[in-house]
Amino acid sequence: MIRLFIILSLLASSYQAQAISWKGFEEFKTDVVLNPKRAAGHAREFMDALKKEGTPLVEGNRVTFIYENTDPRDTRPVMLVGDFNYWRKSDQWYDGMLKLPGTNIYYQSFEFPPDARLDYQFVIGDSWILDPYNPDTLMSGYGAKSELNMPSYHEAMEIARNPDISHGELREAALFSRILGETRAFQIYTPANFDPKQNHPAIYVHDGYDFLSFAQLPNVLDNLIHQIRIPPVIAIFIPPVHRGEEYIKENKYGHFIVKELVPYIDRHYPTRRDPRFRATAGISAGGAISLNLGWTHPEVFGCVISQSGVANIADGRNEYVTYFAAQPRKNLKLYIDVGTFEWPGLLESNRLLKRVLAEKHYSHLYKEFHEGHSWGSWRSHIKYGLEFLWGREEEDEDED
Repeated sequence: MIRLFIILSLLASSYQAQAISWKGFEEFKTDVVLNPKRAAGHAREFMDALKKEGTPLVEGNRVTFIYENTDPRDTRPVMLVGDFNYWRKSDQWYDGMLKLPGTNIYYQSFEFPPDARLDYQFVIGDSWILDPYNPDTLMSGYGAKSELNMPSYHEAMEIARNPDISHGELREAALFSRILGETRAFQIYTPANFDPKQNHPAIYVHDGYDFLSFAQLPNVLDNLIHQIRIPPVIAIFIPPVHRGEEYIKENKYGHFIVKELVPYIDRHYPTRRDPRFRATAGISAGGAISLNLGWTHPEVFGCVISQSGVANIADGRNEYVTYFAAQPRKNLKLYIDVGTFEWPGLLESNRLLKRVLAEKHYSHLYKEFHEGHSWGSWRSHIKYGLEFLWGREEEDEDED
């Protein structure tokens, strides 16, 4: 609302001589339509003021995405894609952004929860672009995305590197796998003031290099350890080579982790061998392999973090909702989170898994956030999983 007030104040002052004052975007649209001779001038003043504050335009819970076509020769359709429409580009004219008559402004409005954080892009013809007037972007494996932060959203402070505390170290390592028939590279995080005589919990992170690049997980670990919210931990960051096959379709990767990588780490680093202090963590398909390792090898991994995890695929192999429902409870502690703007099947399968875990009396923590399938969500919320697994003793709880 503060940003809207500033924008409208600038607009009002620009048109003070004409006694024009728009109270919101809807009133601005009406004025442009009712005054076609002045539409272009009004639109220019509106955009000049809006650009100073940045887009999209947020009015309470209502958000208006605005694109300005600065080239009148460009007649390509303008569309908006993002977490709120599952990144689906439609060729239907009525699904595109609307053009305000007499102007070069395209717009589309939505209502979002006040604490939502969402990614989006514009699609101009076949070109996917960032919002030119939005300075907030987020990197992902598919490149940069424009970012909408609603007024009540607050990014996790733990993501940022704190120059005033001690930091852990990252070391590159590699291991030849007989199971995979190739050498696998990975990185190992050891905490600040690492004591090789003290045994540590260990967490095995799938999509590990993405967690380093996009989630800044070493910063999160540094901050949580410094604040004594979790004990000093060792983290192993493992990148996939054939991601879909390794995380979803076959079991060689899982066998490599359990039979080769875990013994290697235990031999070379002071880890706690109790499965209650060994975790597996991942996002999306990495959540699926994390659930798989916990389910099939609870004697190795007693802790699971699954963020936006693929919890149920009706392929006879990755049906974790069914597995947990049909079999006796195993000694597992699970943290699961998911976004309310995820694809409907992914959101619903995680909700079903939550109900099964509660019914079977698993030690678990489930959270939902008004976000999408995004590193912006995962990096901010993995702290809850780490604290639940190894922080202060808490009651198991479900949170929607």
